Amino acid sequence: MSSNLIRWSGLSAMVGGVLWALWSAGQLQGFGGEDGAGGASFDPYVFFNRLLPLVILPVLMGFVGLHAAQRRSYGWLGAAGFAIVLVGFVLIVAGSVGEFWLFYDQPYGQPNGRDASWTLFLLGHPVLAVGTLLFGIATVRAGVFPRDASMMFAG
Repeated sequence: MSSNLIRWSGLSAMVGGVLWALWSAGQLQGFGGEDGAGGASFDPYVFFNRLLPLVILPVLMGFVGLHAAQRRSYGWLGAAGFAIVLVGFVLIVAGSVGEFWLFYDQPYGQPNGRDASWTLFLLGHPVLAVGTLLFGIATVRAGVFPRDASMMFAG
């Protein structure tokens, strides 16, 4: 069971990484909704941003596989890093879902559900960065994976 989980989560992480890169590139290529709600670019902006949770899910599954592969080797630091990574992803997804699924018709720049969702989304990124750093340090120390690959998480 565990080896199948690890194998499939690795494939999932690769797919998620490609999807996240494509999603990010799309953000830079005119899906910015610059003209605001009701403008010509706003509907594609909302649609495009509604895809983010679907992009993050395979990346999250990759972390689950990495955790499964080394959970007995990386100790409390790796477990803490993994938990913080999960919290970061949850904050990002919750913020995205709130902003683009639940409160998308609310105006920007006012205290409302959309503003709170945006705050959650932003808060998720530094949490994810801290979790990834701790997870990466523990991964390097565990020695389960090649050092060069492990350093990508720690750097």
